[in-house]
Amino acid sequence: MRRGTRVRWIQVTGLPEGYVPPRDLVTGVRLQADTPATGELHSSDPRINRLHRMARYAFASNMMSVVTDCPGREKLSCPADYTMPMGAIHRNLGLDAYLRTTMRHLVEGQSVADTPMFGNVALKTPVYDWGYSGRFSDEINWGNAIVLVPWFQYELYGDTRTMSAHYDRMVDFVDYIRREKVTGDIVDAALGDWVAADQTSGRITGTWGYYVMITRMAAMARLTGHHADAGEYEALAASIKRSFNDAFLNEALGRYTSNGDAGPEGATQTAQALALDAGLVPEVYRARVLDALVELVQSYHPIGDGPHFSGGTIGMGPIIRALTAADRDDVLWDLLRQNEEPGYGHFLAPTPANPDGMTTMGERWNRGDSKNHMILAQIDEWFQTGLAGIRPGANAYRTLVIHPKPTGELRYARGSYDTPQGTARTSWTRSGDRFTLTATIPANTTAEVWLPGDHVSAPARAAFDRVEGRYSVYRVPSGRFTFTATDLP
Repeated sequence: MRRGTRVRWIQVTGLPEGYVPPRDLVTGVRLQADTPATGELHSSDPRINRLHRMARYAFASNMMSVVTDCPGREKLSCPADYTMPMGAIHRNLGLDAYLRTTMRHLVEGQSVADTPMFGNVALKTPVYDWGYSGRFSDEINWGNAIVLVPWFQYELYGDTRTMSAHYDRMVDFVDYIRREKVTGDIVDAALGDWVAADQTSGRITGTWGYYVMITRMAAMARLTGHHADAGEYEALAASIKRSFNDAFLNEALGRYTSNGDAGPEGATQTAQALALDAGLVPEVYRARVLDALVELVQSYHPIGDGPHFSGGTIGMGPIIRALTAADRDDVLWDLLRQNEEPGYGHFLAPTPANPDGMTTMGERWNRGDSKNHMILAQIDEWFQTGLAGIRPGANAYRTLVIHPKPTGELRYARGSYDTPQGTARTSWTRSGDRFTLTATIPANTTAEVWLPGDHVSAPARAAFDRVEGRYSVYRVPSGRFTFTATDLP
């Protein structure tokens, strides 16, 4: 039995007349695809542990033959629902085989008709009942999964077979976008930042998606030996970057808006984060755009007070990554303390339908529609990469960056991830101004280890490399290492 928003009762027939069935007559079995668990996380904060469990349940229960939109309502595969939270999903479940099947579905869902739609990928694949045109069928940030999935295969697992096998079909989609959707390097995405609390211009989300897609195509063209294509895509990516900033960067305000220098409207969290996360921001403006993102988070409280997220499907991952990359994990910690909508605390509040709060992630910040969805579960990426602090330093985790963030009131955290080379683990504690970290690096892997502060006791095989900001950075080979830092900043 698959349980979702619409499945609350079952009907049993054929029982003897007058028989009163006991409560244990029927056993519900949770089903999912045979995708192995790849990571673990636990911390001293019960809210973080619960949200991690909710995200994991949402990921697992939305995998059954295809990655589903939700298990209880649509039960269909909408690509952005898995491409946008991929940074969190793959840290919970092994997807190398699953993504190969997913790519086959995307190729099967690509139009081969002798019409202007040739090359487009339906918004829902493999069930493409809405066709290839209209708001809910023709969207770059859903269709571009046909480019992103092969990139994930390489980035996460070191696999170039998928991109090699389907390179021509990837080119067909890129050509469709360039032919039918682009005006002066700008793409207007019909769905914008889907389910966001504060909507971002579709021209921003669409052009961002175009830039990300073309940068990935350039890299994959190099990897597969299509060097002329690679040069063309690299030049195109540079052109898109210039056009994005010309159209949307308000230089006077130091932030991205719907119309750039023409006005302040549309300066959302998502607009700033997309530019920061994708490397679109000119270096001279990075600090100001980051400050704008933090300000927009801290000032967004349509209900109650305190900071709140406003991003949706497209914006949430970049918001989280931009903040942690800038060492503003304190902002993420404060966001998780809020109980009002929009925010994760709102999912935890009791309702008549869920007296103990939700057990999976919701589709919308207001708890509307599906109660079991992946598109707002991107916060779990921070739990894994920021709190446990296990990040890739190169594709397929061939090198690692161990950089846990002892933020907020956390006293300890531990986590693991099964890389293609073996299991990486971290465990850290904080007591007063003393921080102790133990890291396990798998075979055939090297790592950078970042420790807060400059008073660090390091093991013999750890080589000091540099000081960067408020961190001391060491290099280590495979093995188990324990560090202690004091006088934390």
